[in-house]
Amino acid sequence: MLKVIGRAPIALKASDKRGIGRPLVPEISKAGRQGAAARAHAYAPRIGLGEVVELFGVTARALRYYEQLGLIEATRDRMNRRRYDAIARDRLLWIVALRGVGLGLAEIAEILARPERGSDLALGYLAKARKQTLARLGRIESLLTYLQAAEAGSAPAKPRG
Repeated sequence: MLKVIGRAPIALKASDKRGIGRPLVPEISKAGRQGAAARAHAYAPRIGLGEVVELFGVTARALRYYEQLGLIEATRDRMNRRRYDAIARDRLLWIVALRGVGLGLAEIAEILARPERGSDLALGYLAKARKQTLARLGRIESLLTYLQAAEAGSAPAKPRG
């Protein structure tokens, strides 16, 4: 599904298999990269809080919290409503993606604070998250094996934990 914000079409992915739910990480389509997304951020249109909530699948409260922490910056229009430019949306794209894989806001803040080393930091944190996830998966598999053996009536070994 493509949604056009300003002049850059953005592809949205459904969060569950039925296609229902909030969007995951928006991805700028090829047309967007070649068109408006390639233009300077200064000329990108600013969009409101409601549009950002719908586009990124985060709550308004989360956006305000990210702003309070200094992770994103919103400008204000004449009616004192928050407006998010392309830079804020790019940062929010990273925040949503990194939160989605389990990184904490402190780690995300560190990544965003160092744009020259952000990719290296992100890779390190993602490798750590992957290792923790694999360890958790091993514990889940062990418990499943234990419960299946108990259901079958055999004397299973205690699950490792």
